[in-house]
Amino acid sequence: LAALEIHRGTGRLWAVLIQLKQCEGEEEQSRVFREALKEVPKSGEVWCEGARICMNPLSSKFNLAQAQQFLDFAIKFTPQYGDSFIEYLRLELLTTGNAINSQLEQLCVNAEPNYGPMWCHCKLQALHST
Repeated sequence: LAALEIHRGTGRLWAVLIQLKQCEGEEEQSRVFREALKEVPKSGEVWCEGARICMNPLSSKFNLAQAQQFLDFAIKFTPQYGDSFIEYLRLELLTTGNAINSQLEQLCVNAEPNYGPMWCHCKLQALHST
């Protein structure tokens, strides 16, 4: 929290705080997400966390249409954040049962994402971008 007091305009810090608030419940997590959007409305990392909240099937916030909208914003505002593409694949699996989406694949290739914890975990080799 001290880092956010100094760097309020840093989307990555807000995204981590949203993740940490999961243990305090979905209402607190959603509250921090809304607060983050006021501070950093064009942060793809924050929009991706909002999509993750909406894709939790055990949550009262479960809403796949809203998750898709949030991921569209995430990719538009911060295309280099690879986690948004990983979450979009998860959304495709939840909605269609199929993760193959040539439009998403092309969007990902064009964006050349290069960071994000899930993105780095899922890459075949550390030096590959897409």
